[in-house]
Amino acid sequence: MSDIKDYAVIEGCGKQYFVSVGDKVELDNEGLTSIDKVLLVKTGGKVLIGEPALSGAKVELKFIGAQKAPKVISFKKKRRKGYRRKIGHRQQYFVYEIKDIKAA
Repeated sequence: MSDIKDYAVIEGCGKQYFVSVGDKVELDNEGLTSIDKVLLVKTGGKVLIGEPALSGAKVELKFIGAQKAPKVISFKKKRRKGYRRKIGHRQQYFVYEIKDIKAA
């Protein structure tokens, strides 16, 4: 079991992410350098579990860039009335790389 990397479970933008050092994660917030809401950390041979979050634990982030999700089409129609509306939307998200996981 010693060959398994250290990992953490973080909460960001209302979602939970299972991350380890070097992983890339897609978040909705821009300009983050670290996340303080760490729910679980495994470093070395010990596992620390927060209730609900660990105090003093932090995950350092590096900003990679902004991207857009695939287009979602919304189409409305009323039959026999000539009413049609087509709207497209592409959600923007920001990609971060996990630089370091610090336990409490």
